[in-house]
Amino acid sequence: EGLDVKIIGYALEKDPFGDLNTITLALDIKNMTDKSFSTFDMALVNEYKKTYYASPFGDTGMWFQKIMPGSRIRGRLSFSVDNPKKKHWLVFYDNRTRKPLAKFSLKNAERDLKKVTK
Repeated sequence: EGLDVKIIGYALEKDPFGDLNTITLALDIKNMTDKSFSTFDMALVNEYKKTYYASPFGDTGMWFQKIMPGSRIRGRLSFSVDNPKKKHWLVFYDNRTRKPLAKFSLKNAERDLKKVTK
């Protein structure tokens, strides 16, 4: 409650080794909670519960930014995954307990982005 996350861009990109396995998300985050978040409190989780944290090989524009209570931030994050065709969710974790607080489907975001471009 209070965490408004919009995935405003989605791209599948090659990693430095030429493998097409990096998911880059453009995010618009409005934090109206009482919690602060960093990029280390976000991860992609696939349908088999495998967790992927932000990759240093992709876009690191949001890496060193804190998402403070009452703030809004726009930026990009990249995640190297083993199979980009699997279902993935962007998950936000409590930075103290590491319990998941919010979960956003990439498939739903992709579908919404396609509607906008049509």
